Amino acid sequence: MVQLSAMMNTNINLMLIKLHELNRMGWRLNLPYVPRSDFLRNVKLEG
Repeated sequence: MVQLSAMMNTNINLMLIKLHELNRMGWRLNLPYVPRSDFLRNVKLEG
C-alpha cells in the first residue's frame, strides 16, 4: 500500500479510504488497517 500510494503521489490514508469503499462495493481486498477519520488534520501541505 505504501509503495502504491508513493507511486501515485497521494496520501496513504486517502488510498486506504478508497480501497475500503471498494470493499464495501464487493471487492475482496486484504487491507492492512483502517485509516483514522481525522487524518486530514495532520496533513502538511507541500511547497
